[in-house]
Amino acid sequence: MMKNLGKRVAAFLLCLIVVTIGIYSKPVLSSRNKPVRDIDYSINDLRVKPTSIPYHELNSTGLSRLIGMTEKEVLAKFPEAKKKWTSTLGVQWYVVGTDLKNAFEFGIKDHVVSDVFAIGTDIDTEPFKIGMTLADISEITTVFSNFTVEYGDQSYQLELTEEDMNYRPIVAFNNNSFANLHINQETGELIAVRYLDKRSLLEMFANQVMNSSLINDELELIGNWDLVDRDNLEHFKYLMRLLSQRDKHHSFYEVSAMSHQADVSLDSFVTDPSKVLKGSRLEAWKNIEKQEDAIESFSFNPDETKKITELGNLDKKSSVYFYYPIFDVPSLIVSFYGNRFYHEQLVSEHSQKMGVSFNKTKLLVVLSPEEKNKATTESSEINE
Repeated sequence: MMKNLGKRVAAFLLCLIVVTIGIYSKPVLSSRNKPVRDIDYSINDLRVKPTSIPYHELNSTGLSRLIGMTEKEVLAKFPEAKKKWTSTLGVQWYVVGTDLKNAFEFGIKDHVVSDVFAIGTDIDTEPFKIGMTLADISEITTVFSNFTVEYGDQSYQLELTEEDMNYRPIVAFNNNSFANLHINQETGELIAVRYLDKRSLLEMFANQVMNSSLINDELELIGNWDLVDRDNLEHFKYLMRLLSQRDKHHSFYEVSAMSHQADVSLDSFVTDPSKVLKGSRLEAWKNIEKQEDAIESFSFNPDETKKITELGNLDKKSSVYFYYPIFDVPSLIVSFYGNRFYHEQLVSEHSQKMGVSFNKTKLLVVLSPEEKNKATTESSEINE
């Protein structure tokens, strides 16, 4: 009896051991079939990257409060403001202050302030300040990549690129205005603050919202392109003067002869694009001109730049830049001046001769180092 009981206990214990081993060995065995997870030891880039976090609005402060003011109200507030230029998109620009400390300008459209552009170091751009870095800005507010803009009876989705977020981020205020913060790619410092209403924001970022109807509507209203071209040229020279003054070791001269040569080059291209473009490049340009979409950009490659240089007998040593499309001079200037690609030449130790030509939404800029000991009586210095 006791012998049978002992056998049963031994059998039970043996079964228990087998079952236990089977249960606890299963996860170990199965884990061998799973790929080993790679551990990411890389250091995250500290640059700001796009996210889907909904943006929030800051309380309106400083110059952002001008957005939405009537023409009568803002001129009463700044009686010293002088009307200077009409832009491609129909904004009437008024200048307040003309030096590095107090320079800013506001734009009026349909009798309401739609834009403000500040580059003066002492201007009230709170909570931001000229000279700030992106890190400084990030301490004030999160840099958002996605914005939903309700305008008219439509809703627009604006999504910034990584480059936008790092060099021209957008901040929203609670008075339906926005600030576009322009950061110099070379120095990493804030060089200008652009305040915009909803329509101006959508026009400035038409590529991102994939809608050019607002811009096309404005272009159709232009009755005097010669006036717009002249105003764009004067606006360009004025802002280049102010920004170049920050680099005290050099200056710019707008040389009438060079500008005339630039006019000849650009007019020749506009009249007959085949003088510069060939094959698929020519077809691409023709398609851009034919279609109603006015926001697709176009620039010249080195060979095309050489050809347009020859059309106006420009100095072969000159640097030539073609831009299309151009709708807004302030955004053009800060993009041009703040771009790492151009910055080295713009802050050259030598003075720069400059030729500039606007033709509707096209721009040709020619830069050439000034020859030593050469008189500049033929030139009109931009910082005069």
